[in-house]
Amino acid sequence: MDTPSGEPSLGELLVLMQGAHRSFRTLRGELRSWRHNPRAYEAFERQHGDARASQITLVSAGDATAEPPPPESEDRVRIWLVRPDRLREELTSSYGGRPLESTLVQVGDTWWSHTPGTGAVTNDGDLSSQHGSRLQRGMLDPIEMLLWRELEITGTSVHAGRPVIGLASRPSTRDSCFPDGMGITGTRPEEYLVDAERGVLLRIATLMDGEPFAISEFVSVAFDEEIAEERFDFVLPPGEQLRNVRDRMDPDLRIVPLHEAARSAPFGVYVPAQVPSDWQVRVHFIDENGEHGWPASVSIHYRGDSSRVNVNLNELGAGDAILPATAPNGDDWRVEQLAIGELRLWEPSEMERGMPRIGVIDIGGTRVQISTGDLDLDAIAELAATLVAASLDPPTAG
Repeated sequence: MDTPSGEPSLGELLVLMQGAHRSFRTLRGELRSWRHNPRAYEAFERQHGDARASQITLVSAGDATAEPPPPESEDRVRIWLVRPDRLREELTSSYGGRPLESTLVQVGDTWWSHTPGTGAVTNDGDLSSQHGSRLQRGMLDPIEMLLWRELEITGTSVHAGRPVIGLASRPSTRDSCFPDGMGITGTRPEEYLVDAERGVLLRIATLMDGEPFAISEFVSVAFDEEIAEERFDFVLPPGEQLRNVRDRMDPDLRIVPLHEAARSAPFGVYVPAQVPSDWQVRVHFIDENGEHGWPASVSIHYRGDSSRVNVNLNELGAGDAILPATAPNGDDWRVEQLAIGELRLWEPSEMERGMPRIGVIDIGGTRVQISTGDLDLDAIAELAATLVAASLDPPTAG
């Protein structure tokens, strides 16, 4: 496989990476996720900088006298994996300066997890309820990350105690006569360290101006060790009660017409004044559940038949609670002042692929969260600016 220089050819490396997901039976390791927040914000501004984005300002939504957030954030997750269907993750996070520990276990179709604030939940084998993972699938099956990328081998070294091959990856130039496809996997240059024996990625660094602003890397890794079956036992923390992740939807959840949800909710329900004609809507009303401490809420889901757009509005009474001081990962919000109130926006980083973009606003005692992976922040802001009170009357025929 080696060339006279001691490095594989690019073609040989691609063959190795294509079979990466079949190159091991078990994996044990510790994964580090790091982010430089100021550079990540700047990267976002460059990518989304237009007339509206220039009006979105980076602010701290918390106490103005509080210490500013650190420029860097990091978490560590210990991983045990047995192909094809056993996984355990133990996460320790430092996002926002607040410690957070969580556990995830999956065996076959069933998973269990525990996170402070959420408690212990399981899907009880329901395949329609999935979990998130800190381990990007592309690290173990990297071939899917290489679509529409230009690649260059940069040398060999050692990482996490294993021989690796450096690979520079950048978006390729595309013919403008063809629309962007679903296979494109990023718009930023990246650097990979490829395990020279297995083909998996041991490090991904996402770059701006040649400097990383997001890194995901194994700091230790071992393949094909024996992992005891007991490692995949989920132990319920003392005092916790395990509940099905869908308990909230059954039996409290009801699919209802919009006007019925507006009548039933103990808060005002808000909807966009107008949406595209091909958007279909489904409304769920969830009664208050005192046993689990859940307030009443309304979920409005829009789906575009032809445009393949999914947008969710989740609403509940704001009460006396202030808006969350930080975004879901502990970062600062991006804030835009609308005529109806202050809209807080969050764009997931490239390290958080798969998470939706979010906009949050309080209107007349109702907290509205808009979540979508299909609209950019400009479109979310435009949608939020049109929010009006939903009618209490059923639609007229015709």
